Amino acid sequence: MTPLLTTERQNTFLNHFSELADVVEDACRYGISPGLETRYAGVRAWMLTNYRGFKQGLTPYLPQAVRKGNLSWEAPRDSVESLFHSPTLDELCRRSQVSLGQTLSQTRHAVQECFEKSGTLQA
Repeated sequence: MTPLLTTERQNTFLNHFSELADVVEDACRYGISPGLETRYAGVRAWMLTNYRGFKQGLTPYLPQAVRKGNLSWEAPRDSVESLFHSPTLDELCRRSQVSLGQTLSQTRHAVQECFEKSGTLQA
């Protein structure tokens, strides 16, 4: 049996995920700025360090990111990972704004649904 994540840890994740989503949404809507790049770098660093502890509980709710182009030995990323995988916000936003916006919308909905239905995630 896997341990349950505390409400405090879940709230911390939700705060960081919301920050990530807001930064990506603002960049799509208004364009890249140094301030948004700085915010992205900070929240990306937290997600790179901490997302693994939340991934298992979120995965059943998330749309899987579709890889285009060359095949890779790397496992496919889920939609949350696709939002912080790029080293810069500029690089993330270079892909189609339509697909990025759709990924963001679907992922926000999935994260919300997961936390509403499960109450407390399992790590």
